[in-house]
Amino acid sequence: MKAWLSLFLLVLIVSAQTSTPPVTELRVRVVDVRDAHPYSSRTILVQFHVPQTPELQTLEGTTGADGVAVFRFPEAVPKVISTHVAGEGLYACYRFYPIDTHQVLTDGIVARCTTPPQGCACKFSKRIDEIQTRPGEAVLPVRPFTKWERIAGHLWE
Repeated sequence: MKAWLSLFLLVLIVSAQTSTPPVTELRVRVVDVRDAHPYSSRTILVQFHVPQTPELQTLEGTTGADGVAVFRFPEAVPKVISTHVAGEGLYACYRFYPIDTHQVLTDGIVARCTTPPQGCACKFSKRIDEIQTRPGEAVLPVRPFTKWERIAGHLWE
């Protein structure tokens, strides 16, 4: 019995020493709000502040065939981040306001926009509701602009 107890304690000590470090990698996935299909070759910007640096920090990446761009945070992980898809042609169905970095790194998040305060004009498919995130992943739903949105955009140029 003492041998089993000693073995059990040894396993606990070894597993505590070899625990995995916290996630400091951010995966941003861009998906179509209508069917959750990924958007490849899209430029993603992640912006944040770090302690002791007054300037806004920006990381830039490009999504692969799976719609994912991968970013590594500096040693001092920021408290909040802002993510967005750069360029034209896609309507943002994701949050514009900052996201809690701890929540993203711990649980992952589907960063859906909401009518108040953002004024979201998106209809989310059931596939968006079914997306399973993993720790360190932020999912950004988007959709193509409608014909009328493109026309209105040209009127403001």
